[in-house]
Amino acid sequence: MPGVDARAKHLVRQKSHPPNSMIKTRHSPLLVLLLLWIVFAVLLVVTYGQWPALVATHFDLGGNPDRWMDRAWNSVAYAALGIGMPLVIYGGFSLASVLPAQFVNLPRREYWLAPERRAETLGELRRQSLWFGSLILLFVAGLYVITLDANQQQPAKLSTTAVLILLAGFLLGVAIWVASLFRRFWKTE
Repeated sequence: MPGVDARAKHLVRQKSHPPNSMIKTRHSPLLVLLLLWIVFAVLLVVTYGQWPALVATHFDLGGNPDRWMDRAWNSVAYAALGIGMPLVIYGGFSLASVLPAQFVNLPRREYWLAPERRAETLGELRRQSLWFGSLILLFVAGLYVITLDANQQQPAKLSTTAVLILLAGFLLGVAIWVASLFRRFWKTE
């Protein structure tokens, strides 16, 4: 019977990949971060020649430059931030695997870090850190673009409105990330 066959395949597929399973999105945050790193690297390379020889890198509250850096060092600094910050975040979350449970700040910690759930929980924390790393990379890339735009002005002038919009978007992203992390670990299965 064709209908029974299709139903059986659907049930097998459902059982091997439950809808709320962490399995279906296990590699998504890593793929997103890798893609963002590639896009960021292309952005750095493509825009390198658009920077002046002496780059305004720090601005006062009025958007006026008060610190400068060589173009090459500016690119190195942004590359280090864009690559380094997500790695630092991932490394920090990965430390949870070697720390005693009492040093891991997590809702319902005793439940989630019980020996039978500890490996899966720590894997989920590392995946969540990749999402957070992606958010930080987007923030760094946004700062890069805003600073590049400021350096295109004569004289250099940073748009404080653009910085505030970027900061608001970043803080909203952080709030959503924290809420989803809290929601994920607040309930017990």
